[in-house]
Amino acid sequence: MLVVFGAGQQILAHISLFAKRFPTIESCTIVNRSLNSRLLDLLQQCSQSFANVKFQALSSSNDIDKVREATKKSDIIICATSSTAPLFPSSWVRDGTHIILIGSYRPTMKEVDTDLIQRALPGLGDHRNGPGPVLLVDSIKACQMEAGELLDAGVTHDQLQEIGHVVQNTRNRASDRSDDSSAEVMETSYSIERNSLNGAVTIFKSVGIGIQDVVIASAVLEKALENGIGTQILDYNRRSSDY
Repeated sequence: MLVVFGAGQQILAHISLFAKRFPTIESCTIVNRSLNSRLLDLLQQCSQSFANVKFQALSSSNDIDKVREATKKSDIIICATSSTAPLFPSSWVRDGTHIILIGSYRPTMKEVDTDLIQRALPGLGDHRNGPGPVLLVDSIKACQMEAGELLDAGVTHDQLQEIGHVVQNTRNRASDRSDDSSAEVMETSYSIERNSLNGAVTIFKSVGIGIQDVVIASAVLEKALENGIGTQILDYNRRSSDY
């Protein structure tokens, strides 16, 4: 089960990614502060795009019991809000759940509580390549300055892993194994049995960094040029005084 908090474009993008990548997802609960038009539009769009997934929309203000029930049953939780207070307590999250936090990007913002963050912290030197809690980030430096949840929990540099390093290490391992593709190795690298975690969860925290935007924009441009899509404007960055 997938549970998401928020009703913006980030949530739409993540629902689409997960529904396409994991066809075993059968249900998705979308939680927003109110059942406003944006939420209802998102619900309709997702229901039409992924007919094999059962969607429901809940208000965190009026449907608290249903939100608690859905969260406790979830396998994956995605949060993309600008909240300055935890959206739900750690006690609602069962062992082995994977949580994606992409909403907060300032020290005063936080989407989950300290208890939940601590459940994802590996002991120093432990679980770096095997089962156990995992706290992945897009950038250690940026998260230690901007991620309110991590700052409140006192997370140290050595307790974080950058997802880029994990991907690169996975590719390196895949290149040494002729019987496995990189994608297959990635699938198994962080495959963790829920009942082996003893209270732990896995978390990916992203505050967003500029270099990601540059790389993605460059990849989109390259793909567009390959397929002859769009209009290329030469010397776009030249100053008007240069003409």
